[in-house]
Amino acid sequence: MNSKPVIKIVKFFIIIITCTVSLIALSIPISRMERSNEEIFLVDSVAIALTHVNILTFENLDDTINNVLYNQTIIIDNGNIQSIGPTEGQLPQHIKIIDAKGKYLMPGLVDMHTHLFDRSDLTLYLANGVTTVRNMMGFPMHLKWRKEVASGKLIGATVFTASPTINSGDNAGPFHKKVKNEKQIKKAVEKYAKAGYDFIKIYDGLDSIMLDEVLAEAKKHNMPVAGHPPYKVDFDELLSKDIVSLEHVEEILQGELNYSYNEASMRIIAQKIKEAGIYVTPTLSAYRHILLASEQKELFLRRDSVEFINPVIQFIGRKQLGDYIEMEDNSNVKLKFEIMKLIVKILHEEGVNLLLGTDTGPNLTLPGFTLHDEIILNISSGVDAYSILYSGTMNAAKALGIDDQSGSVSVGKNADLILLNENPLEKISTLRNPVAVFQKGTYYNKEALSQMKENGKDHSSTFGTIGRLLDSILSK
Repeated sequence: MNSKPVIKIVKFFIIIITCTVSLIALSIPISRMERSNEEIFLVDSVAIALTHVNILTFENLDDTINNVLYNQTIIIDNGNIQSIGPTEGQLPQHIKIIDAKGKYLMPGLVDMHTHLFDRSDLTLYLANGVTTVRNMMGFPMHLKWRKEVASGKLIGATVFTASPTINSGDNAGPFHKKVKNEKQIKKAVEKYAKAGYDFIKIYDGLDSIMLDEVLAEAKKHNMPVAGHPPYKVDFDELLSKDIVSLEHVEEILQGELNYSYNEASMRIIAQKIKEAGIYVTPTLSAYRHILLASEQKELFLRRDSVEFINPVIQFIGRKQLGDYIEMEDNSNVKLKFEIMKLIVKILHEEGVNLLLGTDTGPNLTLPGFTLHDEIILNISSGVDAYSILYSGTMNAAKALGIDDQSGSVSVGKNADLILLNENPLEKISTLRNPVAVFQKGTYYNKEALSQMKENGKDHSSTFGTIGRLLDSILSK
């Protein structure tokens, strides 16, 4: 038998494999060098006075009666709110004056549960009035983007980012840091603290012993902890821990309720969470996308708005929704979604501190745009407009530990603000089309916001995106 053809074939496959591995390895350093392609446009960062504006301060949750200050002048300079008072008298000549008569001003929104996969995501958030995001699964690229936003090199929402997700057991995903013992936990938390992540993200596979070790190590490094409620930990015990927030009402249904919804049981759970002082981020939007996929099938996958999603993440999202696209009977999906909304209603009625978050990233959810969907979903669940907007402003600032700097329209705080045509408490849809957005005093008018949305379609290359994801897997 002539072995030459076989040798040639083997050599050919070796060359192909070598080239493929080399390309994959090369994608990581290339992804680290990637820069934004966003178009540069002029924005105002000078001292600004908004006159004749109506202000929703959101300083207090219970202040729903006197929640609007009418006909005010607010002066913004050096990134902060310098003064607020009735519009009257002369203003200094060096200040840019904007007549905002008939318009409404409120704090910028915060999405407290995002998954960032593209630099353009941050631009889209800001264009939608979301001035800050809490990223819930940290990669090295997020530390870079956070720095770029802070320095003004990237136009986008301010970033607070979790560490890589700490998990244990069989349900650990490829981006999770799987830990088995105290030594591994100590090493991971020390690494994430040194890298500069803002807080530690936990997942539902941790047991009680490992959770305690994560919390103890995080405390040593002054890092808050938030994430999924671990199923192996008794719920009463879990609520006694120093955890900032529990994510997803779906986790309550699957965990403590054990897939069996009962209003009386849910009220007891809500009362316990309220007493513990732990925040809950409902994130109805991602599961609503599952419902829409089961109803609309391929039409949902091909809708025009997916152009705002990175192509690699589009591919992953289509795979995630595949089973629901093929589903013939979606009655269980509908029922689960309605139960999730009932859980939100009870949490609100029992006074649990809610956070506004979308779980944007999975299931073809859109950066920025989806937060407005989340607001509507919470309102349709029984949360009043003031409370849900408070959850996305002042509550968010409290949970992030920055309520002395942000979260309300107050003198001395950051000028992270949204200017609107109408009162959002009377017409919530006005939030979708801001007149202007301020981020730390920088003023983006309607034209700039429109350009930012266009820039948000300019995604990283497939090669660069894959490189970043591989970098995250290898460096966690």
